[in-house]
Amino acid sequence: MIDDDNAIGEQVKGLLDGENIGGYNIRVDYNNDFDTAIPSLKSNDYDILVLDLFRGTPSMSNNDRKGEEVIEAIKKQCFIPVIFFSGLVKPIEYLKSDVIRVVRKGDSVDQLTAEIASVLSTRLPVIKRKINIYLNESMRSYFWDFVQPYWKQFEESKDDVSLGYLLIRKFANSLSKEQIIKFLDDPKIKPEKSYPMEFYIIPPPNEEFETGDILERDSSLSVLLTPSCDFVKRRGKRDAEMAMLVKAKLLKETEEYKSFKADETAEKKNALIRLIEDRKSDRYFFLPGIPFMENRILDFQNIAIISFSELEQYKKFAKLDDPFAQSMLSKFIRYYNRIGHEDIDSDYIMDHLE
Repeated sequence: MIDDDNAIGEQVKGLLDGENIGGYNIRVDYNNDFDTAIPSLKSNDYDILVLDLFRGTPSMSNNDRKGEEVIEAIKKQCFIPVIFFSGLVKPIEYLKSDVIRVVRKGDSVDQLTAEIASVLSTRLPVIKRKINIYLNESMRSYFWDFVQPYWKQFEESKDDVSLGYLLIRKFANSLSKEQIIKFLDDPKIKPEKSYPMEFYIIPPPNEEFETGDILERDSSLSVLLTPSCDFVKRRGKRDAEMAMLVKAKLLKETEEYKSFKADETAEKKNALIRLIEDRKSDRYFFLPGIPFMENRILDFQNIAIISFSELEQYKKFAKLDDPFAQSMLSKFIRYYNRIGHEDIDSDYIMDHLE
C-alpha cells in the first residue's frame, strides 16, 4: 500500500494485515513515500497494489497526482493489479477495469476489502505467481539436469546460439494444455475437450499477415486462408499479389441455429451440435465464441479474393492458433479437392435385394 497519509495507511494495514480475504491470507506492506515505493514493486513481486492518487490534500486543483506516475512506472516495469484508494476519484474513473479498480476513501475499508476479493477472484495475481515459479523451476531443472551433464558438447561445438535457442524452445513447448490447466486450477475445464480460448491468440503475435489471421473490417470478420510463406518479403517483393479470405458468419444467422431456436427438438439440437463439432461437412468450420467475439461459422463457399493493398485495409483482430489453424486449412483443402460422383440409385438396389 502506498499512501502519504500515515494515519490512513497504518489504519488499513492494521485492519487487513493477517486477514483472510477470498480464501487467501493477506500480508500488507505499507509505504508513505511514492518515490521510494516504486523500485520495491518489481523486486518484491507483490500481488496487488493499493495506491493513493494525490500527494497532499486531494482536490481538483492539486496536480501532484503521484499515483498516476506510479501507474506509468509500473507499466514499464511489471504487471500488478492496482486498486486506487483516494479521497477524490473523479480524475481516475476513466481508468477503471479488471486490473485497475477505484475505491473512494469515504466508502470505508469494507469496500476496499471487497475490491481486493474481486481482484483475487480473477486469479490474475495467482496465475502470475504460478508462472514465475514455473519459469524459475524450469530454468533450474534445464541447467542442472541437462546443460551441466552435456556442457562439453556445447563447448566443443563453438555454437553460441544453440543453448539459448534450446532453452527458450524447451520452455515454450513445456507450456502444454496440461500445464495451463494446472496454472488455472479451474474444475470447469475438461482436459479431454477443447476450451474456446485455446483457439485464439489475442492480440496477434506478428504484424505480418499469416494463415489463420482473423481480420476485421466494417464490423465483419474474415479469416485469412493464404499460406503465410506467400506474404514473406523476398528481395523486397511478396510472392502473394492476392489474398484469399473466408467470411466468418455469426452462428445465430445459420439455418441450423434458427431452426433449433424455432423448434427445440432433439433432431434440431443434434443438427446444430453437428455443425458446432465440425461433423456436418468439410464445407464448414466452427469458431467458438469468447468475450471478444460471438460464435461464428466459416463457410468455404463464401470465399473472397482481394489484392494485397486491399488486405491492408483490414485490422488484425486475432490469430487462430495451431492446431486449429491447420485443421481449418485441412478442411478447406479437403472440401475443394473432393472428387464428386453421381448418386447411386439406392431404391433400385433395395428393390433387388435377395
